[in-house]
Order: sequence, then structure tokens, then C-alpha cells
Amino acid sequence: MNWKKMLLGLMVLFYGINSQAQHKAVIGEPHLEKMGVHKLAVYAGFTYVPGAFYEEQTHLKSIGKYVPTFGFDYYHLLHPRWELGLIGDMEFDQYYLQKDGGVLENNNILILAAVAKFKPTNGLGIIAGPGFEWGHKKEAQRLWVFKTGVEYEIPIQNHWELTPSLVIDLKEHYSSWAIGISIGKRF
Repeated sequence: MNWKKMLLGLMVLFYGINSQAQHKAVIGEPHLEKMGVHKLAVYAGFTYVPGAFYEEQTHLKSIGKYVPTFGFDYYHLLHPRWELGLIGDMEFDQYYLQKDGGVLENNNILILAAVAKFKPTNGLGIIAGPGFEWGHKKEAQRLWVFKTGVEYEIPIQNHWELTPSLVIDLKEHYSSWAIGISIGKRF
């Protein structure tokens, strides 16, 4: 499967939608017309990386590490049940992983992903989409990531929302999962 073509296709779809189509997408949903079609949010949580260890430890003793993670989300409402978004997460820690007989050193990992969100019920959202991961010291390359998860939007007031989430990042050499909460505003 060619991830570059899939990511490019999602980006073209995301940016190719004109403002007239955006407005028509929410006609008939008065509460969505008032809230707007855009959402910006900041995220804080922890990412669990199974098999991760610190320099002073051996990988034999490691059961994984919880890494503090902060990020941002941007979503664009296409339809009352569908949104497209961009997610950026930063893992603030340095840790090591076993990889093909060697060691992969991770330092302040940055993950960017383009996702689609399906909302089967009010509040509940299922996200999925491809992305990239950067931050490997010995390997100056980016790695493919497939981000998937669930979240639940809790309206506060004045178009603000709290959104707890559970997300799994399926990566080329390892996978991780994250639990956190974001606070965002629709406009």
C-alpha cells in the first residue's frame, strides 16, 4: 500500500473543499450552523510505549514507558457525521527500543497525521488516518504511522468542548497507545 499517495489524497480532499460546499454540509443542522465548521484544540496526555527503556536500563527489565505528550488538533466539519482533521503530537522524552538486533533511540518524537473522524452518535468520534513520525537520533528519517482511536466530545459552553480520547499509533517498528484530553473551540 502506498501511504504517500493516501496521505496526498487526504490532503487534496481536505484542502480542495470550497467554502460554499462547507456551508451546504451543515444546512439542516441548526446547532452545527451556529457552532461553525472549524475546531481548534490543544491536547495533553500520556503515551505508553511498550518495550521502551532508558539508557541506564536494559531492555530485558523494561515493561515500557509512559511518555508525557502534548499536541494540537484541527478539524473541519464536512457533514454532521464526518470531519477531516490534522493532529500533531509531541512526546517529550528520550527513550530506546530494540529494533532488528539494534537499538532505536527516540528523542522528543513529533507525529503529524491527517485523519478522518466518523461520529456514529452525538459526542462519540472514531478517528483513523496516516501520518509521519520524526525524532529518531541515529536514523535521520521519518517513519510511517497509522493513527486510530476513539474520543468523546463533551460540550461546555460558548462552543468550547472537552474531549477525552484513547488513540493507538501503529508504527513501522513499534506501536504505542495514548490516553489524554483536549480542550477545543468550534468556530
